[in-house]
Amino acid sequence: MVPKTKRKKELLMLKINKKPKSKAKRKSICEGLDLKRTNKKQLIFTIRFLEGVLQNQGATIKHLRETIAFQQKLINDTKESTTALGEKFYEIRQELEKQLEDCQKEKTDAVRAYQGLAKMGKFAEDMGIDLEKACEELPESEKNKYDFSQKHTVLESGRVKHEYNLKPKVKPKEGKGHYYFGKWYPDKKPKKPNGKGPK
Repeated sequence: MVPKTKRKKELLMLKINKKPKSKAKRKSICEGLDLKRTNKKQLIFTIRFLEGVLQNQGATIKHLRETIAFQQKLINDTKESTTALGEKFYEIRQELEKQLEDCQKEKTDAVRAYQGLAKMGKFAEDMGIDLEKACEELPESEKNKYDFSQKHTVLESGRVKHEYNLKPKVKPKEGKGHYYFGKWYPDKKPKKPNGKGPK
């Protein structure tokens, strides 16, 4: 036989450990309806009430279908515009990569040219040439007496070949030559396109 105090403790523990009951499920209108005890008026009321509920649910379903169709159209439009933007981004990226590659080539050529000129300047100083005085006659100077051009070529061995060309400019003398398409021709004038002119 179990003592009373122990039994009370067990009952208390059971009450404490019991899980709270879930909320009762909603009962339908027809569940508690006893057809033998209901009259025609009650049945008609119930049918009309349920018909109204069904109509409201039908309208809700129609509205939700329209919403889903609108959202699907929006998703499709967004997908198309995103694809178009992606293609445009890809084209712009390709163009920028090409520009970057061209800029890199130009930079490399400029560095090679600078290194070649620096070496040439060092050799000139070693030979005893005064570069301060020579700077006055640089190719870009107006007082320049020569046409200057340079070319830098990378050989298969990886070395850079530097070529510098200096050609003396022909100075125009008054009355003994002329300019033709930006070039000086001494003594003779060219024939005109129609064949007339000095021979």
